[in-house]
Amino acid sequence: MSKKLILVNKLNEDEIFHFIVKNYKILSRKWINHQWNWMGLSFSFFKDHAKSLVLEVILKEILKSYSQNKIFYQFDEFFNNSNLIIDTFTIRKISENLDSPKETIRRKLIELEKKEQISIKNKQIITKKSLLQKSITDQKIKLLINYLEYFSNLLYEKKLTPRNFNSNEIEKTIKNNFSHIWPWYCEMQISMMTSWKKHFGDFVSFQIWSTCLINQLYHLNKKDFMNSGDIDRETLHKFMTTENLGYGVNSFSLSEILNIPRTTVMRKCKEMIESKKLKYNDRKQFVLPGTNVAKFNSVQEKILRIKAKFLSKLLNFQLVNIND
Repeated sequence: MSKKLILVNKLNEDEIFHFIVKNYKILSRKWINHQWNWMGLSFSFFKDHAKSLVLEVILKEILKSYSQNKIFYQFDEFFNNSNLIIDTFTIRKISENLDSPKETIRRKLIELEKKEQISIKNKQIITKKSLLQKSITDQKIKLLINYLEYFSNLLYEKKLTPRNFNSNEIEKTIKNNFSHIWPWYCEMQISMMTSWKKHFGDFVSFQIWSTCLINQLYHLNKKDFMNSGDIDRETLHKFMTTENLGYGVNSFSLSEILNIPRTTVMRKCKEMIESKKLKYNDRKQFVLPGTNVAKFNSVQEKILRIKAKFLSKLLNFQLVNIND
């Protein structure tokens, strides 16, 4: 079950970051779809993004503790455990991970404990297997495999890696080394989501905004200029917010798509209109404005570097361990 894992760097973070930026037009479509579906899966269990991310931190800490103790679980082995324990736990640690007030974290943990989904004793968190959502994690792995296969093929096509990887190879690597690899993915998602939360003020606003973004990208992809060569990140954002792209998204559709009460959608959209993150089009639908693009680009650069760090680690691991 356990083995020594050796990681030899083949691709560095800067290489991956600049590759993502250079190929932003084609990679962004795949990645935005990945993230939007990841958020939907995370939200589906609790209907509460903050609680879902608390669970993400708990899962990450459980897996990290195994890795630090040289205990490595495959995917099915890990989820066969009836209860999983974090030995040294503090509210402060989760608070720092999520950049959230300690009182918010304490409240979410109390809610989980009241529903008997976790128990907290002497700074230990005992987590029930059912809370860790094997089926949802499996769906998240499938999302990741889909993106990684595409990314790997593009890297290989550009001669930046000695070989590419198919979906079966990627799935085998992730599931056979689940307790070692999955904390990297959890860490990436936690860092990304907390960065977006800081920018938007809360997770629900970001989810609404990202749905409007996907809609605008869908309409943008119908434009002829999207088929003409490389378009860099800043140019794509400019086109996306200044071109006449047709329909936006109304509050009823957002509520139905995201399974969020319409009153909440309206309130969050009003706040984002006031902060110039959204605007109305002439049909009274929500669209992204052309303002705040520089600030958005700055936040997104941080996000892309977080993503590049994760991808470089995982691809290097895949290259070294492919024949295991």
